[in-house]
Parts: sequence; C-alpha cells; structure tokens
Amino acid sequence: MIRAERIKEAVTVPMAAEYYGLRSSRQGFCCCPFHAEKTPSCKLNKEYFYCFGCQEHGDVINLVAQVLDVSVGEAMRQLENDFHIAPESKPSKERIMKKCEKRDENAEYRVLNRYYKRLKRYLAENAPQSSEEELDELFVYAQQHISFAEYLLESFGREDVQQEVKRIEFESKELDAIEKMRRIAG
Repeated sequence: MIRAERIKEAVTVPMAAEYYGLRSSRQGFCCCPFHAEKTPSCKLNKEYFYCFGCQEHGDVINLVAQVLDVSVGEAMRQLENDFHIAPESKPSKERIMKKCEKRDENAEYRVLNRYYKRLKRYLAENAPQSSEEELDELFVYAQQHISFAEYLLESFGREDVQQEVKRIEFESKELDAIEKMRRIAG
C-alpha cells in the first residue's frame, strides 16, 4: 500500500480537522480556514472536504498541507508523526516466501475441506433407503474414506498430509467425472 493510502486509511478528514484546530458542527460543517466567513460553509466528510464558499476541496493530506501551509510531502510526514502511523517497510524475501507458503497451505486446506464435505454429501444423498437396496458406489466410497479425511483435517500441517492432498486432488477429479456421467445419464 502506498504511503498516501495508508495515511488516508488511518486518518479521516474530521479527525485531522479537529486535531489541527478546526471545530465542526454535528452535521460536519466548519468555518473554512481558507477564507474569512462567519457562517460555516466547509463540509468535512470522512474522505474529503469541500467549501461551498470558495470551492476549495481535497483529501486529508490536502487539508493538512493547506492548513499548515506546507508541501504535500511535509503534510504526510506531519500526519504520520501526529497520528503515529508507522512507515511501511519493504517486505523481505523471507516474508514474501512465508506469505506464499501460507497461501499454498490455505489452498491445500480448502482441498481437504471440500473433499470432506463432498464425502459427507455422498453419505447423505446416496444412503440406501432399505436393506434390500443395492449400495451406491459413491456411498461406499464415502464410507471407506470419511474417517481418513477427518484424520487429515485434524492433523493438517504435517508433511505426510501434504502428500495426501495431492492424491485427493487427483481423486476429486475422478469423482467429478463420475458425477458428470451421472448427471448426463440421469
């Protein structure tokens, strides 16, 4: 996130206006600091200000720059100091790698979770209605694999689980094909 965006996310126009001495009404109006007036005509919204008298407008950084009569860069520095906004540091290669690993880990967990939910659905939708009814192949598959799927979810993060995720991704594709054939046939 760029510096100006971080500042705007942390500090609203009304917060900065109050901090730098501009008093506003409950409706968010204040006397414009850029021209002499008796009746408030400057509207302070969360993200911007606008003066109906002189048509001056801008975001929180512009407001501070104009009120303090400094450059935009100095206004950003002032806002960072006054509102204790830490400068963003560049991410290290290690942080980037950890972020990528976390994203991959989340994707693997989603694969396992979808697989488990699919097995639960197979058990519910394909359960035999009577003892004479022939067992559905997806019901049997789910019966054989649901406990293992629960185990994988509970012990997620271990290396052996990550290997199983790849196998489950492959099996899920085969299950997709079976479901597709059933939809076409049925």
